[in-house]
Amino acid sequence: MDTKDLYLEERKEVARFMRRLYSKGLTTTLGGNVSKRVGDHIVITSTGVDKGMMKKKQVAIVDFYGQNLTPHLKPSLETSMHIQIYKDHPTINAIVHCHSIFASAFSAMDVPINAHLIAESRMIIKEPVVAPYGLMGTAELAKNVSETFAENKVLIMENHGVTAIGSEMIKAFDRIEVLENAAKMTFITNLLNDERNLSDDQLEQIDDL
Repeated sequence: MDTKDLYLEERKEVARFMRRLYSKGLTTTLGGNVSKRVGDHIVITSTGVDKGMMKKKQVAIVDFYGQNLTPHLKPSLETSMHIQIYKDHPTINAIVHCHSIFASAFSAMDVPINAHLIAESRMIIKEPVVAPYGLMGTAELAKNVSETFAENKVLIMENHGVTAIGSEMIKAFDRIEVLENAAKMTFITNLLNDERNLSDDQLEQIDDL
C-alpha cells in the first residue's frame, strides 16, 4: 500500500504542532515528538528531522503493532510509548512529549510543581504527577508513562521531560504550555521565597466548574 499521500490532513496537523512546540521554545531542534491517533493507525513525528521546519510528509505512519507504513521515514524513538498510551487509553487521540526547560528541571528534583498559584493551572493540569524513570525508547518507559496517565492527563517523566495527552491536539498542547508556565511560576515564587496559594475553598470552586 502506498502511504505517502495517506492521512495528509492529520499529518499536517501533527507537523504544525511540532513546529509550534519548537517556536515556543518547548523543545530542541531534534527533540520531542507529537502524534495523533487516526483509526487503526498513528501518525507521529519522524526522528532526525528539524522539528522547527517539519512538513506533513515528514510525519510517519505506524500501526498499533509498531509496523512502519512509511519506510522512507524513521518514526520517533518514543513510538512504543505512544502506542502503549493509545492502547491503554482509548479516548485519547493526541500526545505531545517534549523536554521544556523549567518543567524538565523539576523532573530532576524532589520539588513539586505548584499548580495552586493561579486558577488556570489548577483547572488545566490539576496536580502534576511524576512517572518513574525508564530508559528512552524502552518498554519500561512506555509502561511507566502509560500507567501514570491513569492519575492525570499531564505528567513529568523522572529525569527526562514532560508528556501530555488529550482527546484532541490543542488540549494536549495546552497542558504542556500550562505545565511549563506553572513550573516557571514555582521557580519564581521559590526564588523570592514568597507565595500566596489559592485557598482550599477557592480550589474547590475551581474543581466544581
